[in-house]
Amino acid sequence: MTNILRNHCRVLYCEIHPKESNAEHTIDEFGETVESLISLITDQGFTIVHKERRHNEVQIKAEASK
Repeated sequence: MTNILRNHCRVLYCEIHPKESNAEHTIDEFGETVESLISLITDQGFTIVHKERRHNEVQIKAEASK
């Protein structure tokens, strides 16, 4: 996946469901947090251009850094 993100993806949209979202499956089940996923995205060379909490979900738009 890191190869695809680094070499073939220019824009990334992501909706994160943390524990408090009451979704059927949440990132907590995988030992992740909103912050750790944002760090993963930026470590792959992306810049977060939009981050918004809607209801109990977090929506992110990231663009590949040039």
